[in-house]
Amino acid sequence: MIMRKSSIALVLFSFPITAHAQNAVDDFRRNMMGNLAGYDQGHIPSSKTDNQAPPDNGGVYLKHALDVPTTPNAVTQAPVVGLTIGMPAVEAEKILGRYCNHPAGIKYQTLGLSYKGIDVKTQPFVSKLTCSSDNDSLSVDISPPVAGTTVTKIDREVSYPADKSPHFADFQAEILKKYNIHLPVAMPNQPAIVAQYILKDKTTSEKINGRPIDIDDTSDAFSQTVQSYLRITANVIPENPTSMSEFTISSANPGDATVISNEIIKQLKAFVDEKLSNSNVKTVL
Repeated sequence: MIMRKSSIALVLFSFPITAHAQNAVDDFRRNMMGNLAGYDQGHIPSSKTDNQAPPDNGGVYLKHALDVPTTPNAVTQAPVVGLTIGMPAVEAEKILGRYCNHPAGIKYQTLGLSYKGIDVKTQPFVSKLTCSSDNDSLSVDISPPVAGTTVTKIDREVSYPADKSPHFADFQAEILKKYNIHLPVAMPNQPAIVAQYILKDKTTSEKINGRPIDIDDTSDAFSQTVQSYLRITANVIPENPTSMSEFTISSANPGDATVISNEIIKQLKAFVDEKLSNSNVKTVL
């Protein structure tokens, strides 16, 4: 589906489509990091009947052209309740359904490009899967079809009531055993935070109080070097600091965001170029 316009930009839409144009690569990078600030998040359904795919919008079907993660590593292979970076979305959806005992919620998105005065958009595709069970919530970001519709980011949040909370020391030991990451001691009103970064040069860096990566912040030289990261936070009950109140685990692969966004732009521009080259419109005087 093509429409006439005058600017060049890549835009992200939630379904239904309600968004405004932004910079092409930056917008998609935000999507890869699960941070769609400024966009309508849309309804994330909780039942199978609400998970109907959007209708054909006349847009372009993106083609699978990339395999991600481009550089598998310890972070991308580290499971979070059986989920891993690079896992097919279909498999991730099944795992979420089993884990939460109900079908995963599905969110769709559409990408659009204005190029050579023509607006073109993609078919809607799955961009996020979610589910929750009691006080345990999971959110999984999915790559566009150009990268095979695979998992690019996993977020898990778990909270505990004060009378049914695990020991913090046991959680520390479990994190060390499962992920080989050294979670520091949490203090009342001060969370324990640790992050493991796999850099693009394949070196590993573990940082206490390590932050999430924002690859849009070009002033942050470190963020630009990160391929993947695993970040864990944990809070204890202030009145009982040996017991946990909540924890979060985030696993992401931001290093491939640029190559994916560039491929999307390439395919959408190619669609426009082909339409223009095949045009046989004649001037009538």
